[in-house]
Amino acid sequence: TVEILAYDTEVEEIVVPQTIDGKQVVEIMNRKVMPGETNYNLKKATLPEGLKTVGEAFYRCINLETVVLPDSVETIAHDAFRQTYSLKEINWPKNLKVIGEDAFHDSTVPSAVLPEGLVEIKSNAFQAGTEASIEPMTEYAQLKELVIPSTVEKIGDNAFFGQARI
Repeated sequence: TVEILAYDTEVEEIVVPQTIDGKQVVEIMNRKVMPGETNYNLKKATLPEGLKTVGEAFYRCINLETVVLPDSVETIAHDAFRQTYSLKEINWPKNLKVIGEDAFHDSTVPSAVLPEGLVEIKSNAFQAGTEASIEPMTEYAQLKELVIPSTVEKIGDNAFFGQARI
């Protein structure tokens, strides 16, 4: 199997292949964001069937608008889509089991109709702003629709902190 560790941050769209050199791509990992580094270019990401984990690959992709996830994704990991300030469209994989800590923290994801089979939503997963904020940060509190399936066994602290529209 293959894990993708980086991608070209100068492009507006990436389409991750299903295989590389005949090996299945199962994970897209950390973009290795340096302090203060931001990706201003990426607007759309399409990930392949067979992918199991989305790591921090899209952290601070502030102009990312659209994400196409395959149904094979089981984990959206810590910080995967944190600070995606322009996110308007994401599909929720049918096999999703875990949404990691801070996965969509300060993201503008508008809807989360989460799939049956999801087991855990970790701390701060959809948080808008910080606990130190007196007021919710409304520019990030864009979640207007939320459906949590009966299969969820655990929701972490502050998972939806600041999401004043739901």
